[in-house]
Amino acid sequence: MGKKLKGKKIEKKKSPASLSVAELIEKGEEKLESLELDGALNYFKKACELEPNNTLALDSLATVLMEFQDFGSVKTLLEKSIQLAPNQNPTKYFNYAQVCEGKNSISNYEKGIAMLKKQLQSNSNEMEDWMIIELKYQLSGAYCSMAEIYLTDECFADNAEINCETYLNEAIHINPDDAQPLMTLASVRISQQNNSEALELLKKSLSIWEDNEPEDQPNMEFRHNTAKMFLELGEELIAIDLWIKLLYEDDQIAEIHYFLGLAYRKCSSSLARQHIQIAGELLEKAECKDDELLKDVSELFKLLKNENVETLEEEEESTEKEKMDIDK
Repeated sequence: MGKKLKGKKIEKKKSPASLSVAELIEKGEEKLESLELDGALNYFKKACELEPNNTLALDSLATVLMEFQDFGSVKTLLEKSIQLAPNQNPTKYFNYAQVCEGKNSISNYEKGIAMLKKQLQSNSNEMEDWMIIELKYQLSGAYCSMAEIYLTDECFADNAEINCETYLNEAIHINPDDAQPLMTLASVRISQQNNSEALELLKKSLSIWEDNEPEDQPNMEFRHNTAKMFLELGEELIAIDLWIKLLYEDDQIAEIHYFLGLAYRKCSSSLARQHIQIAGELLEKAECKDDELLKDVSELFKLLKNENVETLEEEEESTEKEKMDIDK
């Protein structure tokens, strides 16, 4: 008589209603990590309903609501969390700083920074390397955010320029591998008309990430802004190289074609006209019209029509080089 086969025990999935608060938060974090924002929102909301004074649930719900730009709710949740547990979770102070303004925002960044520094000083021997790196990026990011406030909302405050540079230098000191503070300080140097130091800082920022795999590079906006700064500093070829690589990722962005047109024009290349034409076509097809960019594109196209361009042979050579650069 043959052995009786035992079927595998099938584990039933718990419904959200049967999960504990800790399980709801864990599920929400999983959804948030995989960018399933609606799912994360539902789990965190349920956790807050079950335990309205659970600060981890409040902080988690505030984090996902930041993504939905529901800043009023974020502010309410974090104010409650700060009142209940002022010495827990520095991230909530960074999130709260983002929904505040001016000096109030800076004050909250400073509270979060003080807590993070304390964590590093007291627990660094017990932390894994990746945890220390993550904390350092949080610190340098917070310092950059404070510097940005002095470049915008508080730009007319006393010692705004000094405070801005102090925060950026502190970010660079804490985390030399973060490209953001170097780029922001380069922008400050441009505003001070110190282009030589600006270029040095910008090249240093670029060197941190330019050879990384695509998934380990900064987002497109950061790289686009880096290219614009290189163009402003007269480094057209570096700017062109950065924009070509961006087009390899997405060739339907009119603004990138426009700036490529500007850069190629500075190089006296007929490729300028090609990219300006593409920019115009993309803008005409776009559902949301960017009238200001369309006006800039039209004006540049008129200028290009009246200017001399390179020979057809030279144009074909440039086009071939551009294709080779994209394939790299």
